[in-house]
Parts: sequence; C-alpha cells; structure tokens
Amino acid sequence: MSKPKSVGGVGFRNLSTFNDALLAKKAWRLIQNPNSLVSRVFEAKYFPRTEFFHAKLGSRPSLSWRSIFDANGRWIESNVRATFHPSDADEILCIPLGNGDHEDTLIWHFNTNGKFTVRSAHHLALELHRRNLASNSMMKTQGDWKFLWNRRALPKVKVFGWKLCTNALPTMHNLTKRNPGVDNVCSVCRAKDEDSKHILLHCPVARQVWALSDIPWRVVSDWSDDAEEWLRHVSTKLEANDTDRALRKEKTY
Repeated sequence: MSKPKSVGGVGFRNLSTFNDALLAKKAWRLIQNPNSLVSRVFEAKYFPRTEFFHAKLGSRPSLSWRSIFDANGRWIESNVRATFHPSDADEILCIPLGNGDHEDTLIWHFNTNGKFTVRSAHHLALELHRRNLASNSMMKTQGDWKFLWNRRALPKVKVFGWKLCTNALPTMHNLTKRNPGVDNVCSVCRAKDEDSKHILLHCPVARQVWALSDIPWRVVSDWSDDAEEWLRHVSTKLEANDTDRALRKEKTY
C-alpha cells in the first residue's frame, strides 16, 4: 500500500523509510551546523578527533546516536569491491574527490537545489526499497495504473478497483487464508466458493445486476485469471462504447 499509485499501490507513507529520512535529516544538520549545541555535544562524545563520516558507534551509545549512526551512509572500500566487478571497483576508487583550492561543499544529489529535505530522502528510500523488492522476488511487473486512478469515478470506486487488482477484496476465499475455520462458500447464493471472479460475474445475483445495467455482458464476461487484465479490458471497452455513443449522438444533430 505504500507503493506509488503508478506502480500499483495507493501512495500511503512508508513509516520505516520515512523514519530513515528523518534520521538522515538529523545527520545532515550535524554536518551543516557544526557549531550548534547538539553538534558539539555529539562531536565531543562520539567523534572528538575525527569527522562525522568517520565516527564510530562507540560503547553504550545513546538511542539518538545509534539511530543516526545506522542511518548514515558511508563509502567504504570493502563495500565497493563487494558490490562491483573488480575492474569497475578499481576505476571507482580512482575517481578523485576534488583537488581545488576551495573547501568541498556537501551537496544533496537528490534535490535540484542541493539541499537535503525529508521529502526527497523519503522518495529515495521508497525507490531503493522498491528496487530491493523487485530484485529479490518474482513480483509481476506492474503496468501503467493511470487507467484506474485517472478515471472519472468516485474515490471509493477506484479503491475497489485497486483491491480487485491486488486481490485484497474481503471475499470468503481470502478470509479463509487468515482463518481456516471460515466457510468460503458464497453467503448469497450458497452454491460456490466466493472469490473475486464469483462475486463479480458467476454469482446469480451479480448476473442479474449486469443484466439490469447498460453494459453488455460480452464486455465483462471475458475474464482471465488476472483481475488487472480484466479490469483494463473492461475499461478500454467501456471507453470505446462511450466514444461510439457520443459520435452517434453527435450525428443526430
């Protein structure tokens, strides 16, 4: 649910990555404001003889310092060599870090003005989290979800469509996964198991609803095993029908 709407989520804030962004902001302030009281206290206790980026966790660290330390990214040669091909690692480590007469300036690469913001850090953390999930799982590649979120429909209808596509509807079939003692038979027709396809198409009551609507049955009856593909298909067909109706109405004038 914390994924952006464009990749199949609903855009809720990921509390874990947002917390990392807040901790990174604290680290940024320690670096940018070395003369502040907080910076001087941390420096005196945890890195009195070195710089912030070379600081150690220390013995019996405070919760604040441990959190900042864990959130602080560091460029370490061993990590570079463990991540990249040996030849690439050698090239990376040979890149000069600057040899000008002026002092180096710390720039936040992920914001256009070079300044750190929690918003940009949160977006970065979410992107890294998404990439990690994609690389360590067999998740289906999500398509363009604008077909759902950009439709002219009530928000609750869009949320229902999202739940349908992500198999999050509270059907009896899904409820039995959490509580095996629940009967997964449809509570309306008492004939078959209640899953998403049944409540929308196969249940006799659902068939009656479709019959009373102005949507042709042939448009909605073609359901594969993928609910997202079905909803895309229905949306496309309905848009085409709306266009045809508008053209026919225009010709009558």
